Amino acid sequence: MKGCGKRIGPFACCTVVQGDCLKLMQQLPENSVDAVIVDPVWPHCPKGLLRGSENPELLFAKFCEFLPKGIRQLVVEMSNNSDPRMLSFVPKYLGFQQVGWCQYVMPGFIGRVLGGNECIYAFGKAIAVQDGRRVVPSVSPKAQPDKWRSVNGVKHPCSRALTHQLWVVNWFSDIGEVVLDSFCGAGTTLIAAKSLGRHFLGFEIEKKYCVIARERLARTEPIPQMRRGKSNSNFEYFNILEK
Repeated sequence: MKGCGKRIGPFACCTVVQGDCLKLMQQLPENSVDAVIVDPVWPHCPKGLLRGSENPELLFAKFCEFLPKGIRQLVVEMSNNSDPRMLSFVPKYLGFQQVGWCQYVMPGFIGRVLGGNECIYAFGKAIAVQDGRRVVPSVSPKAQPDKWRSVNGVKHPCSRALTHQLWVVNWFSDIGEVVLDSFCGAGTTLIAAKSLGRHFLGFEIEKKYCVIARERLARTEPIPQMRRGKSNSNFEYFNILEK
C-alpha cells in the first residue's frame, strides 16, 4: 500500500502497518502524531473474538503507557454498556474534555439495557477555533450500520459506522493533522481520515483485517472541499458513501 510520501518515524504515512501496536507505538517519535482515535478491545468483549480479549484492561493500560509523546488529543470509543473505569489509565496530562454520543437509527437491547449506541471519551486539547468550528458538539448524526462488502469472504466482527467515524475525525482533528488508530481493524477511522484530508496511520495485529483496511482505503478519495483545505464543518456525512 503506497502512502502519501510523508514519514512518521520508521513508518510510511497514510498506510496500515501489520503488527502489535504496543511494539509499534514505541517507535513513534515525539510530536509525530496529533490525534489518537481508537476503538480498543472493549471490557466485555467475548473471550476469543479479538486478540487481546482475554484481558482488555491490561491491553488498554499498556496502550496508554506507550502513547506517543506530544499528542494533542486522545479519543476512545466504546459501547454505551462498556465499563468506562479502564479509562483511569489515560495519562493525567491529557485532561478530560467530554463524552460524546454516537447514535444509530435503530438502537437495540442488551439484556435490560437499551444499547447499540456508542460513547466517545475525548481527552486533551480541542481542535483549533475557526468559523463554524467554535463549539465542539457532543452528539453525532444517527447512522445506519455499515454494510460494506467483505474481502475474500472476511469481515471484521466489530466494525464501526462510517457516518460516526466521519463525525469523530471531523470534530476531534484538523485538516492536515496526523491521526493514529492503533487498533484500526477494518480501517473505518482511517477511511474517514483520508476522506477529510487528514494524514493517518493504522496499526492492526491481524493480517486478514489489514487486507480489508488496505482494500477499502484504496477505494477512498478525499472529498473535494478537503482537497482545497476549506472549512470542514458543514459537509453532509450521509453523502460520503464508500465505493
